[in-house]
Amino acid sequence: MRTSERPFPPVDVDLVCKIIEKFPDTVFTITPDGVIQYVNESFSNILGYLKEEVIGRNILEIAVEESIYNT
Repeated sequence: MRTSERPFPPVDVDLVCKIIEKFPDTVFTITPDGVIQYVNESFSNILGYLKEEVIGRNILEIAVEESIYNT
């Protein structure tokens, strides 16, 4: 079997989630229309928003707020 044909090893999804949550950079997911679905701890620590404040909001709203406060 060639290397490219080998199946991937199983992934520990819980471990991956823990790594993403503690990753030092901001990590977030959005829908195609820009609605925030997930943010990690660093997003909250760096930008100062609680997860509950941003989940469900459009990323452009956050970007505009950040732009206003940082000018």
